[in-house]
Amino acid sequence: MYISNSASRKITEMNSLCIILIVLMHSIVQTKILYAQFFLNTIFYGFTRIAVPVFFLISSILFFRDFSVKDNYVRKIRRRFFSLAIPYLLTILLYIFIYLLSQQINSLRAFYSPEDIIENWTISKFLSKLFIFPFNPALWFIRDLFIAYLFAPVIHVILKCRILGCLFTLVLSFVWFTTTNPHIECLFFIVIGYFIVSKNIFEVIHLHSNIAYLILSIFVISCFVIGWGTTSYGWERGLAIFTFITKIIILSGVYSIYFIYKNNFFDSFSNLLHRFYKFFFFIYLSHMLLIHIVRNIVEKYCSSSLPLFSYLIIVITTLILGSILYEVMKKACPAFLNVLLGNRL
Repeated sequence: MYISNSASRKITEMNSLCIILIVLMHSIVQTKILYAQFFLNTIFYGFTRIAVPVFFLISSILFFRDFSVKDNYVRKIRRRFFSLAIPYLLTILLYIFIYLLSQQINSLRAFYSPEDIIENWTISKFLSKLFIFPFNPALWFIRDLFIAYLFAPVIHVILKCRILGCLFTLVLSFVWFTTTNPHIECLFFIVIGYFIVSKNIFEVIHLHSNIAYLILSIFVISCFVIGWGTTSYGWERGLAIFTFITKIIILSGVYSIYFIYKNNFFDSFSNLLHRFYKFFFFIYLSHMLLIHIVRNIVEKYCSSSLPLFSYLIIVITTLILGSILYEVMKKACPAFLNVLLGNRL
């Protein structure tokens, strides 16, 4: 599958947009003010839910577009080891080290519960925080990607067989549609990416513009519906219906992103998103720590009666701090930063 310069540029812009959505998702503040809760739930349960699936899809397309078990599987895994596994491990170790340093300060140590004191961890807990329940929880995404690519030959063999591939895809689709398991979601969109490449789906799909706008409308309306529903009833009380709506949001949202970029609707923001791309992976790696710090400061000095203002400050400050920290590290320790970013510098 050939990716033109124009398509490559749009992929970088989609990556930039998705990391902004990730920051929007993780910056959510708690509030009991209904209008603010509705807005924040619409963002958290709605619009931002497409970010990770789009990341999975893009990554899968790039991995499988010229995939061959004999010719380049080992080379691709070697590249993903340095671009995914090393940043994953190094970032978690840095997070643990930073938190360990903060726990040496008595005034900060008081904020940690005994089980969160790193000095008290057993080896099994340390390994768990490193591999199973990442100390930086946002990094589950690149861990799952790398593990899935290790099994790429198995995925390739299964999906290449018509009967077995159809059966596997149907079962996987059913499980994905009826659960909220993020690991299943990872595998589902990797499989979708495989089919997009192997069947040239982008060349086949030419929906009438009215249908495309209908799908876009379904995406937007579904986001507001789940925002209203979770505000009125809570996620747990409506788990089954909200899970169903979430799947509608993801599927319609992923297509909507494709439709928007195919028709150049974001041209006015294109250059901004393209320039932001150089920061996107660093912000992805660092945003949980930055959000944690910024949120604590904002909650201390901003009024709880202005939750949307606090939320906006957290998002903007996190993106700015992440960009500044990237530039500082680029000048101070470019070699280390390049390793941390998986040779993306």
